[in-house]
Amino acid sequence: MIVQPAKRLDNIQEYYFSKKLKEIAAMRSQGIDVLNLGIGSPDLPPLTEVSKLLGEQSCLPDVHAYQSYVGIPELRNAFAAWYGRFFGVKLDPASEVLPLIGSKEGIMHIAMTFLEPGDVALVPNPGYPTYRAASELAGAEVVEFPLTAENGWLPDLDALEQTDLRRVKILWVNYPNMPTSAHANAPFFEKLIAFGKRHNILIVNDNPYSFILNDDHLSLLSVPGAMDVALELNSLSKSHNLAGWRVGVLAGRADYLGHVVRFKSNMDSGMFKPVQLAAALALQATPEWYENLNAIYRQRREKAYELLDLLGCVWETGATGMFVWAKVPSQYQNGYELTDLLLNEAHVFITPGGIFGSNGDGYVRVSLCSKETVFEIAISRVKKVEPVTALERRFGMPEGKLQRPRGILMTPRIAFGNDKNDDNRDIADCLQLHEIENDHYHGLPNRPQFVATHPMAGTEHSGIEAAIPRLFDGKYTVICEAEKSSPVAVALVEKMYQSLNMKIAKLNGQDHDVHTAYVSHISHISSFALALTVLEKERDEQAIFELASSGFASTVRLAKSSPEMWTPIFRQNRDNVLDVLDEHISVLSRFRSLLIKKDFEALHQLMVEANGIRKILP
Repeated sequence: MIVQPAKRLDNIQEYYFSKKLKEIAAMRSQGIDVLNLGIGSPDLPPLTEVSKLLGEQSCLPDVHAYQSYVGIPELRNAFAAWYGRFFGVKLDPASEVLPLIGSKEGIMHIAMTFLEPGDVALVPNPGYPTYRAASELAGAEVVEFPLTAENGWLPDLDALEQTDLRRVKILWVNYPNMPTSAHANAPFFEKLIAFGKRHNILIVNDNPYSFILNDDHLSLLSVPGAMDVALELNSLSKSHNLAGWRVGVLAGRADYLGHVVRFKSNMDSGMFKPVQLAAALALQATPEWYENLNAIYRQRREKAYELLDLLGCVWETGATGMFVWAKVPSQYQNGYELTDLLLNEAHVFITPGGIFGSNGDGYVRVSLCSKETVFEIAISRVKKVEPVTALERRFGMPEGKLQRPRGILMTPRIAFGNDKNDDNRDIADCLQLHEIENDHYHGLPNRPQFVATHPMAGTEHSGIEAAIPRLFDGKYTVICEAEKSSPVAVALVEKMYQSLNMKIAKLNGQDHDVHTAYVSHISHISSFALALTVLEKERDEQAIFELASSGFASTVRLAKSSPEMWTPIFRQNRDNVLDVLDEHISVLSRFRSLLIKKDFEALHQLMVEANGIRKILP
């Protein structure tokens, strides 16, 4: 390259979605059907009358000339009336309303009008990346302020107050918020305006989501005195399904807008008049228009929640805007890992929260701009992310040829459903116990595809026979060395046990083996030994239970367990079982010795000590 780009581009990267759309296009060119649930591009049409007016006006001979840099009066009047009707804000359409060719462009107009080298712009983390890019292109220094779930995704103005604000010229905010779906209230906006006044900071609120799944239409300009230190951007992209039409607005004090016009007039030559006239009509939409729009988004949001549940993500109810923001499960390093896995395995794209800043690393964002049927297809794909066919693709084997995975795993099929036509059946087969061998557990290349898990249900049977949901309620299941398993498989298993109301404990392999040797394996050995002892004296099983009643039945319940299952378990965990047996035999010997000595006082004390376990048992 002979001519080098300007240094102002040094820190500016290609927009994430621009790059991702290229990747998705490449996958689709290979015949892969990728579902895009990442980008917030409305798929619904505008009002029929609006499209009709655009077509009619476009056919007229006198509407194709350059237009005013400040928009036609019809559009400015419509924006002013819209703000008055829904936000309670009175604006002078001649001087306090500036139509834009999209509000994204407006962000750049504001940055270039007010920022220069030496200035500081405060941008949210997480936040819309364009705030940072526009500020840096204008030559300003960017300083992030954190948004956190603990603070309702609102800036901590008290903390900001403790920082050096002398060079700060603009603070960018965006409520209802993208990507977090949080919304602000009037008291916060009042505090924000007071903050701007104290420090001579221009507050810019980007407000394009105020009509999507949000009944509280709130403008920053509704705060008394806001016009002194605030500007507000708005858009018809989301609220009126006119994203490709590029119609936005900047509202604020006349002198602020006058400065923006000085920059803007050197960047464009006005908006196509028929688009402006149609946009003015769109702004006259009745409340029913927004209600019908939100009814559709509300149904889609429920599907998004269902999808996120399958992924093990945690979301908050009542998300505003056209996205759902959710925290990813702990087994994923960040949202990028989850979204890449989802794209590659299920061919479903959702947005990693990290593109919006480091505080979004542990989150993902799902767009509501797809039909319910698309969400349903995505859900069905996610359910099948890690069955056998997915493993076959991963290891490059012909479908149907991969051997069933082997591993230390005890997962009751009841948790997946017993219907052979159930969508989860392949996953259940994939996760069943096949061989209990240490080398299989640790050594095979497909180790990530199964999860070492042991429900500590304490039932009278083993394996599938023990899979009675009520026996699991409130009990623990142990997941062993989760970091060696596929995050999707771990999330699936966690979800399954949580659906049975079980608690989950994660242990490393050694801790698990010692723990189970003490609280589980020794009980099996003891019960087998006790059963053998009884059977040496009494051969009539019916008589045993009739004479000994339920007391004996409860002690031999573990002896009903399958020797075929427990023999290899004991073989694998031999050393731990021997250690526990030594201690158990030692305790039994103490009891025997005290009985021989007729030292019933000491025997009583041993029993008192043993009863201490009741303090930690439910």
